[in-house]
Amino acid sequence: MTPLMIGLLWYFPTLFAFVVLGIILITRKGEITKESALKGAKMAPGYAFLLVLVLLSVKAENVIQDRYHTGGEYTHLIYSIEGNTHIVYLQNLITNYYLLHTFSVIYLVTFLGIIVLTPIYLSLKGREETLQLYTFGIVVNYAILVLFYLFFNVDVTSNYPPGTPVKPLLYQYPVYLELVHLVDRPSDCFPSGHVAITFFTFLVALKSDRNPRYIALTGAVFVLTFFTVLYLGIHWILDSFSGMALGYFAYYAAGWDPVKRRLKAVVDRVNSIVINTEKT
Repeated sequence: MTPLMIGLLWYFPTLFAFVVLGIILITRKGEITKESALKGAKMAPGYAFLLVLVLLSVKAENVIQDRYHTGGEYTHLIYSIEGNTHIVYLQNLITNYYLLHTFSVIYLVTFLGIIVLTPIYLSLKGREETLQLYTFGIVVNYAILVLFYLFFNVDVTSNYPPGTPVKPLLYQYPVYLELVHLVDRPSDCFPSGHVAITFFTFLVALKSDRNPRYIALTGAVFVLTFFTVLYLGIHWILDSFSGMALGYFAYYAAGWDPVKRRLKAVVDRVNSIVINTEKT
């Protein structure tokens, strides 16, 4: 059995468990009703369509990078500003084998898990306004991330400079490496998409949903993500802070009228097609 197959066998059940348990834990009594779930089911297809388009754009970016050399190499600029002493110190501070694998699983599962959990949770509550903000924000995040990843190549910390003391803690295990390679490339570093999305999700929970349990979950995911991308030898600190800036920008850009108007038209069109199909 290949490392990828082994990885997928544990990854999807773990992801499913995270989403289901997460929704159960953050849902307050009476927050989800039959009426709210039915409302969510009617509005969900259009938003799901946009999220699928985002996923396809990420895969398209991967294919382009695999076939062509796009953009310039800017890792040396990041390295010249911050170096890697702090990352080496962090890796030497925590050397426990089990913690290493725990942080690796957290990195791999919670990022996609929170992206899947959030629209399901908001749909079940019938919170279209917040669901719209979240979905449009994801679109804004990835529209910018894909451009940077194509034209502003920054390598992972464990690859630069040659002979770096930063250990490839995540990439040294073929199972983890194969899972990462499904949707990511070593030069997709600036800004950190993991930090951008988890920070953006935390902002949605904090400013728009205001459920203390959901705030606690997204806050924990964001903090753990910020730590793990440094510790595992993936991102530079500048990647992470630029990711936070992008997440903050996306939160407000998602509510900008030109963005809302154009994306809402797509959502409404998809939902109308789905409704008409159901009637026939």
